[in-house]
Amino acid sequence: MIPEKFRPLLERFVIATRDPIDKRLLLPRSGPKLSDLLRYYIDLPYGERAPILQEFRNLGAGLGHNGGGYAELAIRQQSAEMIRFGVLCVILSAPVGAGSWGLRHVADPRVLAADLCLLYHSAEKLGLDAPAFFREVVEQYGDESARNHIEEYLKQGRVDIAKFGYYEAKSDEGFAYWVKG
Repeated sequence: MIPEKFRPLLERFVIATRDPIDKRLLLPRSGPKLSDLLRYYIDLPYGERAPILQEFRNLGAGLGHNGGGYAELAIRQQSAEMIRFGVLCVILSAPVGAGSWGLRHVADPRVLAADLCLLYHSAEKLGLDAPAFFREVVEQYGDESARNHIEEYLKQGRVDIAKFGYYEAKSDEGFAYWVKG
């Protein structure tokens, strides 16, 4: 069961799931942050992760919508850990059942694919072997559904961020991915 201290954070994600990404969810001013929740999940013994993973999916918290935010933070902080967190967001939002999107799942598969594309691009900018890194994260922290989802994405090979309408830019906060428009 997800600890009570993370419930308000998850409720914010459920509310924001169908809205455009609100990067403030990544770095709230007070209380637990998404990174705290992801670290909690990472630190769980392997056998205790499955019920937590299922609870995330049942909540439909749409954590995958934050993968792109972590892709940006990875470049700003020169941090592979931020790539790991972004891939974890996708894993925790991955489809239930091999190759299918569960009825209770609310994350749009196109959003998750775009987030994986941005994470892949950022991983390469950091000098990581993106496919190997994604596979390592999903093997450590995902389940069969998540592995299938990541493998399906990786079969495409490198996808240019422009395919999803993104380009690299500089914002007041530093490196950013912006949507052409």
